[in-house]
Amino acid sequence: MKQIYGYWTVLEEIKTTKAGKHWLCKCICGNYSIIPTSTLNAGRSTKCNECMYKNRENLEGMIGRKFGKWLVLEYAGWKNRYYQFLCECECGNKNILYSADLRAGKTTKCQHCHNKVCAIKHGLHRSKIYKVWTSLKQRCHNPNASFFNRYGGRGITYCEDWDQFQPFYDWAMENGYQEGLTIDRINNDGNYEPSNCRWVTHQENCQNRS
Repeated sequence: MKQIYGYWTVLEEIKTTKAGKHWLCKCICGNYSIIPTSTLNAGRSTKCNECMYKNRENLEGMIGRKFGKWLVLEYAGWKNRYYQFLCECECGNKNILYSADLRAGKTTKCQHCHNKVCAIKHGLHRSKIYKVWTSLKQRCHNPNASFFNRYGGRGITYCEDWDQFQPFYDWAMENGYQEGLTIDRINNDGNYEPSNCRWVTHQENCQNRS
């Protein structure tokens, strides 16, 4: 029997419950698979799935391309049968994204820009409630933000739902938000989340921090 079929090297026969002979094969990338003789002889399999998907991509052709607001900066690895690339949004945020999602238009901007668009559509982009939301996110995740050491620097973060503006806005409207009030964490060592947050005056907020 022929020992090389495309990228496959036949190593040994494997006994299976299926009809016909089956062979343990090793791809040039190091992956293994059990393949029937008929599939090898007919050329229906010449490489592993990983190599097959990799051959479909043009790495150099992706670098520098724009997909919506994303600019592809560099190759970032292989995962789940697709290449990943480090991309930068027009606002400066960076993220590692699947090439398939970029090509299909499943992602065209970072989450920050997405939320900003949503806020603009609702006429809230310049509102005080929007500024409250962006400020708490900055305190939790931006080391250059004022007072980061009091929040993100000691592990304070916010719940997953509040990564988007609309859920935060809905919670605020249903829980006593008024202009002039500030968001306060009931447990000063807890995170920003519905069960640990309330709206209070600035004086009450300062008393809780102390």
